[in-house]
Amino acid sequence: MHHSELLADPWRLRALRATGLLDRDPSPSLDRLVSLASRVVGAPVSLVSLVESDRQFFASQVGLAMPYSQGRETPLSHSFCKLVVESGEALVISDAHTDPRVAGNPAIEDLHIRAYAGVPLVEDDSSMVLGSFCVIDDQPREWSDDDLEILHDLAAAAMTEIRLRQANNEMARALDELKRQMSRA
Repeated sequence: MHHSELLADPWRLRALRATGLLDRDPSPSLDRLVSLASRVVGAPVSLVSLVESDRQFFASQVGLAMPYSQGRETPLSHSFCKLVVESGEALVISDAHTDPRVAGNPAIEDLHIRAYAGVPLVEDDSSMVLGSFCVIDDQPREWSDDDLEILHDLAAAAMTEIRLRQANNEMARALDELKRQMSRA
């Protein structure tokens, strides 16, 4: 599948919507994980970024400047995370100014991204990549193996939270349906 086709894949987009996180208030449990990522790795910005076909939405973020911290989204033109979704692999950039994969991306100036490390948020059942759990620094830096291991663990914890949230939503819907049926009986 071609990269842009992958981002627009209807199954992937359906899985994204099923998270119940798009355009919703930040999730306290995900906020704790991004906060932990920033503290442990020592990076000013951490995100849980869900990548749609035309934008990335931050289900959780710490350290983003206004207006991005409030709007919690950017167009794909500003997305490093889309590269994680397209490749299905971690993306590690020590200096965005000199890395050909992202040099020229407007997020370098607009979001002050100099160094980036992001790992895929992978849905268990389908192995589809929904987005990226990432940390961002405004200074060039080499990310350690330890940093990346921590990110992988936190991304797995984030997916567990997302799955729990989905299960709760499905249970609430089933309960509503049951109540409706019983009120008709």
